[in-house]
Amino acid sequence: MTKHTGKSEGTEKQSAKDQSMHAILTAAAQVLSEHGYAGTTISRVAETAGVSRGLLHYHFKTKEEMLAEVLQANMEKSVAMTDTIFSDCKSAESFADNLITAVKSLFDTNPQYLNLFLEGVVTARHSDAVRRALESLYTSFRESLKDGLSEMERAGIISPAIPPDGLAALIAGMLDGIGIQFVTVPGLAQDEENWNYRRKGLLVLLTTDRS
Repeated sequence: MTKHTGKSEGTEKQSAKDQSMHAILTAAAQVLSEHGYAGTTISRVAETAGVSRGLLHYHFKTKEEMLAEVLQANMEKSVAMTDTIFSDCKSAESFADNLITAVKSLFDTNPQYLNLFLEGVVTARHSDAVRRALESLYTSFRESLKDGLSEMERAGIISPAIPPDGLAALIAGMLDGIGIQFVTVPGLAQDEENWNYRRKGLLVLLTTDRS
């Protein structure tokens, strides 16, 4: 007869806890993406995840706490994208190409991303927890952009029309606008001419000397 040590039992319990947490967050992302903030209920998420309401409440005390976790994880994908954007950037053109490629890849590999992005904006109006989480991540994203752009400017790779902090805020705003347009205008994400215009716009910002 096999004996289980306290350590192995603890590991199994933690594994089960992690699995149930993953199932809940995956279900919450699906429900929020498909039904929006108002249509995302504890009961609907529990049913989609295949868990009891009691187990869901064990992990999350409120709907807002659960959605804050989902939306934070979604936004973290944007923050992680900055590593790719500044990888091997030796010219303004390579930065623009990297940014466009990274954004297109983010949208292609994460079908729920754009819907969750918009729901995050809506949910932030109702939930301080969501607003604080997204505010922190937006700040982190802009800071990462600013740091990378500052390094490129010091290296003489770019000569932006505005300081790096303003440029970072402008690029972040441009990406937000892209997200809204792609949700409201079906097919725009596949319009290569549209992407080319955005690339040209970036190059104007990156290569115009300040007066």
